[in-house]
Amino acid sequence: MVCFNSIGFKHLIRKAEKRTFREQRFRFSLLPFAPMIIFDADVIVNYRFSNNKHGKITQFWGINKTYRNIVLRVIIRQIGCGQKHFYSIMKCSTKNPS
Repeated sequence: MVCFNSIGFKHLIRKAEKRTFREQRFRFSLLPFAPMIIFDADVIVNYRFSNNKHGKITQFWGINKTYRNIVLRVIIRQIGCGQKHFYSIMKCSTKNPS
């Protein structure tokens, strides 16, 4: 189960510094696709983990789904043994029609 909470919402607004208004608006426009991508993903394309400053392992999963020749990616994060939560959504690329 993946939780949608303020952590992912805040990450859509800022990363290390505040995102541009254009980028924020674009990411928020993709947000309605996030639950569908999580539950109907094509493939988990990326997994990584790291130790955070409190010594807990932070895990990240990148999940892709293609909609109308556009690849969207949702990032899910888990800190330690906590709940998995939505962290971000982005456009990855545009597929060339064959």
